[in-house]
Amino acid sequence: MASTKFDIASAALMLVGASPVSSFSASGTASQKALNLIYDSTLDNWLEIYNWHFATKTTLMSRIGTAPNTIWSAAYTAPTGMKSLQNVVSGSVGTPILYDRFENEIHCNAGAAEEVYAVHTYEPSVSEWPGFFVKIMEYALAQQLSISLVAKLDMAKVYGDMLDYQYRTAKATDSKQQTTKKLRTSGRGSILAARRA
Repeated sequence: MASTKFDIASAALMLVGASPVSSFSASGTASQKALNLIYDSTLDNWLEIYNWHFATKTTLMSRIGTAPNTIWSAAYTAPTGMKSLQNVVSGSVGTPILYDRFENEIHCNAGAAEEVYAVHTYEPSVSEWPGFFVKIMEYALAQQLSISLVAKLDMAKVYGDMLDYQYRTAKATDSKQQTTKKLRTSGRGSILAARRA
């Protein structure tokens, strides 16, 4: 598996027929300049576009001392390094609670004694990425480099198609990283009851 962002960027460059790099620089080669501009935003986009299990963690949040100037009674500081907020839960069993996010604060109606956690996306080390996400980044970078670096729109279309397929495959693979949810087939709230309604 790729161990650094430069390995991933170099693989993408090789896909478009360019030479690998060992650094990104705003004053370097054309490849380094392009990657300096697009790598971080591309990574953020693909981390935030889906709730990947490999990039999800639960963090206890710190309550802010003063009540927020909103409809909510409590405010918490968002976890450091949070890319996107997936859920807010309360207590040791993780009961979901209603919330709103305002910039770097998360507002809700939790009591002062409650422990409130953010379930959120973060950026794991490249060495911890599963293969399916490494491929997403390689194809996403190759698609953009096809346009910005080698100006080949037909190549960009090919990598766009490959990226679309890889994303769908990756979501299916990632969804298997949790206990399978069983459908309720009888009783109130079941799928059959919903169909009869």
